[in-house]
Amino acid sequence: MKPLHGPSTDDKMPGKRKTGRCYPVLDHPPSGPLMRHHPGASTQRHPPGLRYRWRRLPSLYIGAALVGGVVIASALAPVFIGYGATERVGELLASPSLAHPFGTDVNSMDVMARTFHAGRYDLGVATAGALLAMAIGVAVGATAGYAGGIIDEIITRVVEGIQAFPPLVLALGLVAAVGGSTPVLIGVIAVVQSVYYVRVMRAQVLSIRERDYVRAARAIGLPRWQIITWHVVPNGIGPIIVQMSLNIGVAILLISALSFIGLGAPPPTPEWGAMIASGLKVTVTGEWWVWAFPGAMLFATVVAFNILGDGLRDVLDPTTR
Repeated sequence: MKPLHGPSTDDKMPGKRKTGRCYPVLDHPPSGPLMRHHPGASTQRHPPGLRYRWRRLPSLYIGAALVGGVVIASALAPVFIGYGATERVGELLASPSLAHPFGTDVNSMDVMARTFHAGRYDLGVATAGALLAMAIGVAVGATAGYAGGIIDEIITRVVEGIQAFPPLVLALGLVAAVGGSTPVLIGVIAVVQSVYYVRVMRAQVLSIRERDYVRAARAIGLPRWQIITWHVVPNGIGPIIVQMSLNIGVAILLISALSFIGLGAPPPTPEWGAMIASGLKVTVTGEWWVWAFPGAMLFATVVAFNILGDGLRDVLDPTTR
């Protein structure tokens, strides 16, 4: 009886082992697309290189570089600028020169010194307000999402009532009622922006609280506060970080808008909105530099935080990976 298969051709094919079968077996595991299906292939994945990460997340690196540049320039302003933020340098409305690269303003103050010192003020107030808003929003949102029932209903209705007012209108009302000062600005930012963190955190908790590790924590008798702080909030903090990076830019715009109409930082505190407002009064006479440089710094800072927020979303949002 003839065999079902013909004689093996292994001896005629170099680099193959004799197997007694009519198809060859390779001496080495295959490479390329077949690697993932070969039983002896390694499943270890090497981390992507810098070039891949740059192509994948350019907005993260660009935004971080821009924000870092603004922060460093504002922090080191007293070092590389020879004038103080409220120091009068003598000449009134002097045009940009080597002595005063950004010129001087209507009070004979160096515009460059005030511009970078204003960055320290605006970044500090905006960051403090955003951190306070995040702390309030995360705590309230986690409580509403995990407790549910009447507590969730009450918190949701309060948040919807606050969001019914435009942020600038609500901030104007609060500042007009309390008065303009640095602590008041921080509190106003916290009130206006905390509602966004409440909604984001509540949505995260609603999806996390039914997962297996949360059920296991409830089954072993952990207190509710411990489940929220140890298991729920840390696993839903990613969107909160993205929201905060975006809200810092919005907070800077809010501070500048309030100062622009005279309800923000009291003079002579260096602040971008107040500097733009004072510069617009002399624009008709040709002194453009009084408002142009603070306006450019305000624009660059807000754009930098928006780009950074987009990059953080690409990193922390699983749907974009």
